[in-house]
Amino acid sequence: MGSRIVAFLKKYHLSVDRKIPGYLVCVAIATVLWFLNALNKEYIGTVSYPVEYIDLPAGKFLTSRPPERLDFEVSTKGYTLLRYWISSPFRPIVLDINTLSNQTLEKQDVWEYTLKLNDIREKINQRMENNIRLLGIHPEEILFVFSPAVAREVAVRPDIDYSLEKQGILKNKIETVPDVVVVNGPRSIIDTIRYISTASWNAGVITKKAEKKLRLLPVPGITLETGEVTVTLEAERATEARKTVPVEILNLPKHLQIKLFPASVEISYEVGLSRYDKITEQDFRFAADYNRRDGSAYLTVTPAGVPELIRNLSFQPHRVEYILETRTQATTGTGDAHY
Repeated sequence: MGSRIVAFLKKYHLSVDRKIPGYLVCVAIATVLWFLNALNKEYIGTVSYPVEYIDLPAGKFLTSRPPERLDFEVSTKGYTLLRYWISSPFRPIVLDINTLSNQTLEKQDVWEYTLKLNDIREKINQRMENNIRLLGIHPEEILFVFSPAVAREVAVRPDIDYSLEKQGILKNKIETVPDVVVVNGPRSIIDTIRYISTASWNAGVITKKAEKKLRLLPVPGITLETGEVTVTLEAERATEARKTVPVEILNLPKHLQIKLFPASVEISYEVGLSRYDKITEQDFRFAADYNRRDGSAYLTVTPAGVPELIRNLSFQPHRVEYILETRTQATTGTGDAHY
């Protein structure tokens, strides 16, 4: 090695004392030997182990969040500490909660348990590598809080991104099978859940029937009895339809009668060919609200109910003239007219 260093320096016309390369080699060898000797000595340090909790009590759900890792003060060889700090290869510490609590948590009236880690120091030390001696544990104790398990059905909400051709329309509502899923967990979490979402699906342009199985997204703290659902959507060609629909009057006082001019609206909309003959005038509701009079002789008409799977709904007129009548007088707009 010394001759190679000398040759390298000569190549670049650098002068050097022939004793220096040999000295550098000796220093490198000494450093390596010192390092190896140092790694073979005992050291005290802190290492973090992953922890896994098993055998939780049946019919109860864990609502507290025990630590995912435990910090141990250990005495071990230097190379063991170095190996840990470089790659953290330690296997997880497995804690059997029911066994450690002597089955106390299986009782119906017990919902909390505090595990004092110093009480099981020897058991933990036995599960560590043979050359590691456990000196201390942090945290010193772990609190487990449980809640009664409840179950209920929750709607599934598919997450789909899709588009339709210009003359296309959905033939039916997007179908999810199953459309509800049973969730199990603590009441404190279950009561806050309104729906379970699926994984997202970019379905692109839908021209006919498209179907895909989607997994359900997990919710921390609960379990799902179903892991996936089948989502189906189908497109068809749209056509225009027209109908005449009577206008309803809302919030009219009982002692009054009203006449509208005109008494109906003309509507147009687009609908799928398969649903063209299935939709009737009775599927639509248009209304004028007496309480929203604006001081003129007209009431504003708004849609109060329309069937699903139609689009581009339009109607005329948007305002209708009205006359109010009682047994002794009639009013046109806001003016009075007596019989």
